[in-house]
Amino acid sequence: MKDSKKLSQENGFDLLEYLSTIQRIFQTNMPLAQLIWNDLKGYRKKGGLEPLSSELEPETPVDWATRVLALEKEEDWRGSISYCHRWLKAVPGNIVALYRLAVAYDALANRDHVLKVIKELQKYDSEMGSYLIRDLKELDECRQWTRAEPGNAMAWVGLGHAYSYMFRLQESKKAYRESLRLKNDSPIIWYLLGTIYNALGNRDDVLGVIKELQKYDSEKADELLNLIK
Repeated sequence: MKDSKKLSQENGFDLLEYLSTIQRIFQTNMPLAQLIWNDLKGYRKKGGLEPLSSELEPETPVDWATRVLALEKEEDWRGSISYCHRWLKAVPGNIVALYRLAVAYDALANRDHVLKVIKELQKYDSEMGSYLIRDLKELDECRQWTRAEPGNAMAWVGLGHAYSYMFRLQESKKAYRESLRLKNDSPIIWYLLGTIYNALGNRDDVLGVIKELQKYDSEKADELLNLIK
């Protein structure tokens, strides 16, 4: 028998760390994170996850979520779309699957499909539909801000924050790195980038961030170090 933490680490992807890092960043129980987190509590099953290419269907909501988030980690948005459709075929109306499907379509700038998914999500859960609309609206506003003020480091921090809130950590990482290119002496931006690297499992990059943080804020550096111990 494997416990939930070990299971979440199959295929090089640590779902528990991914979700807990998001919760630490915002110090809140985000609705989407909470949905998956609830499924993780007490979760047990025999064996490990099959490779992502397997034709076998996942057995639990955690399996589905882990695989979709792993595809997103690689920014394989088309693969994520395909897998979300498989998820919805197996579990019609699953609101996490619908949310992630909208995320993938947004990443490919397919607005028509995003709107269709929002409409579908609202049929099953109006509150989660409202969260998705809010998240996409904030993301669009941050994108517009970076286009209007590409030299403003805080605009890129806002974009990184918006991406993080939707579990889009690769894109968040890029936004925070751009903000540091513009303002490389900000301890809070270094810290945020470090938490993203940690969630993505990039330990060496986290250690590099800690080294930089020690120049500006030793307490934040120690706090980040404690995350990876």
